[in-house]
Amino acid sequence: MTKAGSLSVSCVVPVWNGAAFLAQALDSILVQTHPVDEVIVVDDGSTDGSAAVAERYGGRVRVVRQPHRGTAAARNQGIAQASGDWIALLDADDLWGETKLARQFEAIAARPGVGCCFTLLSTFAEPGSGAVIPPGLRTDRVGRCASTFLGARWAVDRVGPMDEAVPTRAEFAWFARLADLGIESVLVPERLVHRRLHDANSSLRQSGEALDAAFDLVLRRLAHAVARG
Repeated sequence: MTKAGSLSVSCVVPVWNGAAFLAQALDSILVQTHPVDEVIVVDDGSTDGSAAVAERYGGRVRVVRQPHRGTAAARNQGIAQASGDWIALLDADDLWGETKLARQFEAIAARPGVGCCFTLLSTFAEPGSGAVIPPGLRTDRVGRCASTFLGARWAVDRVGPMDEAVPTRAEFAWFARLADLGIESVLVPERLVHRRLHDANSSLRQSGEALDAAFDLVLRRLAHAVARG
């Protein structure tokens, strides 16, 4: 395996009616201190002009359109079309801190053979949206979500596509499968991703306890995979 620092990075951004926040997400990718080589926005049948927002970025962002099939299908489409040696994911309503990728590649360089890297995240409610943090949701500790993921192409290909039959949070099972395959991961213990809650996203329709339980399952599986390696 080649050193991480010499390899290209593709970021896949699925969007469905996310025009209100998409530009902020894309801006957070394009200001990374470790540059992204390719940004792919997969428009999942939006009706609010999300694709037009992405197209304003010209050659810096590639837009792929598909009929509405769900987030997992949009991520799978973007990953299939990505050319980078490393694949990053960002949801269209989330934000990266500007050193997110740089800190991840530092951690990867210190652990040769690592297949993927996560960071911690913070969660915030969009002002004026009516959104509230669900009771029991840990807002600054949980890190294994799609927007914190950075994975080597070989690892992503080995895990295979996300299950498109799962309506939400298909990434949880995907990460667990990654761990079951013995693909080693590393965690950067810094809040480098900012997850936005608003009145249109699915996070608000799930209890904090349920989300934490799902994340904890992934954490245990990944920890087991590291110990096994």
